[in-house]
Amino acid sequence: LFIFDQMEDKLHQISEKYAVNCIWIETEGTVLLGTRSSGLLRFSFEQGNWEHLSEGSRLPQDIRSIYRDRSGRLWLGTAGNGLLEMEESNINPPQFHQYSISEGLPDNVVYGILEAGVEGGPSGELWMSTNQGIARFDPQTNHFFNYDVSHGLPNNEFNSGSWHKSEDGRMFFGGLSGVVSFDPVEIPKPVSKAKTFITQVSLN
Repeated sequence: LFIFDQMEDKLHQISEKYAVNCIWIETEGTVLLGTRSSGLLRFSFEQGNWEHLSEGSRLPQDIRSIYRDRSGRLWLGTAGNGLLEMEESNINPPQFHQYSISEGLPDNVVYGILEAGVEGGPSGELWMSTNQGIARFDPQTNHFFNYDVSHGLPNNEFNSGSWHKSEDGRMFFGGLSGVVSFDPVEIPKPVSKAKTFITQVSLN
């Protein structure tokens, strides 16, 4: 992990111990880090110390993305354990709620997490890139809507470290076939395919 000092125009190494997948800036002097094999960490630049949030908990060790939504909830994308919602309290080790394939997620590898809407507005739906397309999640109802190649995606598999939301709310996710870009406001929810059941047979 490195920090760039703009005053000195120089990089300073903070640690070479952790393989960092993602960084989320909490405050001016505190960051959260998702690592490849050490779970979730918090680093304080002011105190110069590390806090191992995964230590003693069931938190996965491979964290691919971190996102704090506009209502303050902390979400983690993992490699193999789906989407996690952290329950931040004084309880140690920290607790979390898991959303996986069983809850409707298309795949348990979640690369990127973005929130629909604009800063300062109400909480929106979460959009996630996975190994099986893009997932749309409503935190109010805990319901998933999933999109894959049958809805127009060029490929179902996306990549780590490749997602972005522009100031006007447009989303970008990078995958094996390039970058997918869209305005979430313009994307309709997919219609579930109705299943046919034979309930009665009559013979004349």
